[in-house]
Amino acid sequence: MKGIKMSDKVRKLKEEMIKVYGFKCWINELWIPNKKNILTYHHILEARNGGKVEWENGALLSLYKHNYLNYLDLYYHSIYNELNGLFYDLNRTYAPPTDEYYEEVKRVLRRIK
Repeated sequence: MKGIKMSDKVRKLKEEMIKVYGFKCWINELWIPNKKNILTYHHILEARNGGKVEWENGALLSLYKHNYLNYLDLYYHSIYNELNGLFYDLNRTYAPPTDEYYEEVKRVLRRIK
């Protein structure tokens, strides 16, 4: 999309993903949106490492969980990678997160000590 600012591209892609996956955070099934905790687009492969703004490289996360995921990247990188793997797999389903998916996310997060 030549000529479109990155923020516009992210916004449009996020809107398209919401149509398919629902207005849901992919880490916290109980997330309730508010002005301070909006839904964000997360790069599975980070932009700083060449990750592009495209469907296959995105996940929908609340702002707070997005910040938490960035913390995991620094201090629990293997868990960060495993969560990104779950995001990638969910992306391939083109379906909203299921109860089983959220249970798998919880299983991964319980390994944090």
